[in-house]
Amino acid sequence: MSQDELNTKSDTELADEEAAFGRMLKFWRSQMGLSQAQLSARLGTSSRHISFLETGRSRPSRGMVQRLQQEFDLSSRESNLLLQSAGFLPISTANPSGMGKRLKRQMSWMLLKHEPYPSFIVNNLGDVLMFNRAWLSLMRQAGMRAGVACEAGLQMNMYHLFFSEEGMRHLIEGWEDFSCALLLQVKEQQLLTNDAKLNELMEWLEAYPGIPDNWPERARQVRFDSSYDIEVKLPESRYRMKTVVTGIEPMNLSAGGTLKLHSYFPGDDATEAWWRSAAEKDSYENLQHPLLALATV
Repeated sequence: MSQDELNTKSDTELADEEAAFGRMLKFWRSQMGLSQAQLSARLGTSSRHISFLETGRSRPSRGMVQRLQQEFDLSSRESNLLLQSAGFLPISTANPSGMGKRLKRQMSWMLLKHEPYPSFIVNNLGDVLMFNRAWLSLMRQAGMRAGVACEAGLQMNMYHLFFSEEGMRHLIEGWEDFSCALLLQVKEQQLLTNDAKLNELMEWLEAYPGIPDNWPERARQVRFDSSYDIEVKLPESRYRMKTVVTGIEPMNLSAGGTLKLHSYFPGDDATEAWWRSAAEKDSYENLQHPLLALATV
């Protein structure tokens, strides 16, 4: 008897309804036109175990779920849903370097409609996937160090952009509180998923100089929910912006893949006038970058 077959619940723990995993297993087995005996033969287990999995009497191991993914030839999203139904964390398959053509077109439309105000889209690691012309204009106006990194076509990460002196750190009013609140967001996701890339990101961010030792305590006083305020100090003036963060879960990403749209709005009349003036002055004609949202995508 295999370890999978030994991982069995007692009758008193079950009730009569099928578990989510059992329902999905039965659905995909039926779609493949396989009987329980035929599927068990392909997997090298017993038909009794397949029956127990479908009724919820047994819980699958992660290895069993992965074998079923291969046997059913499931897509990334379908595979992750099967993993989640069995109580396992999904495997992130979102492509940080780009998106599908249709998704790009839809995201571009959203970003361009937000002009003359900045907006950008990031993945769960904070990698910037796309932004509008107002955001790129802000990078230029923020100074040579931030602008050069942007113009060179290097991979931008929102967190590193906000934490690094080569980015916008020196321009953000109240940077310590701002950074503490961002750190707490990353920490919560790290604890929730134990994702290796999030673990690495957290190590990098905590290593930046100037992070307060009591940052968790300070973060609780600031707390970012679905919005945050940011004040940028440029040579000619200070500009106040309010940012709304919207989660996006495209169907063609993995079940665990979530994008976030950061949309900036003017926080006062001076900032409103600044953005509209910048759009007219720049006219955005000479702005180029591989991640720039375009109407012709």
